[in-house]
Amino acid sequence: MKPWVFLLLSLLFLTLSALLSFFYNDIETGRYDTYAQAKQEGALERGWLPELLPASAYDIFEKHNIDTNEIEGYFHYKEADEPTLLEQIKKGEENFVFEVVPAQNFVQFRAGKK
Repeated sequence: MKPWVFLLLSLLFLTLSALLSFFYNDIETGRYDTYAQAKQEGALERGWLPELLPASAYDIFEKHNIDTNEIEGYFHYKEADEPTLLEQIKKGEENFVFEVVPAQNFVQFRAGKK
């Protein structure tokens, strides 16, 4: 095979691979108004949301990568659940890292690589 044909085929393959990975990534998102909705739609049992998510959680968002198992997201909670939530976070959940903003009743979470 001539060198220029090999180079052309290589460039074509790389371009096609880049386009396919751009259009067919394995990142999915979920948005839930309430804990009940997230539970009903299976986000908790699939592991996309932390188990310590309080029943008062609302405005819940998660983004997960099916290939790498990376997850990130956030939720708000009612102030009455704050002591229990903070205690559970201190105990640690095996896979998740949390950032809490108590003044806004807001939690960001992530799991997997990073």
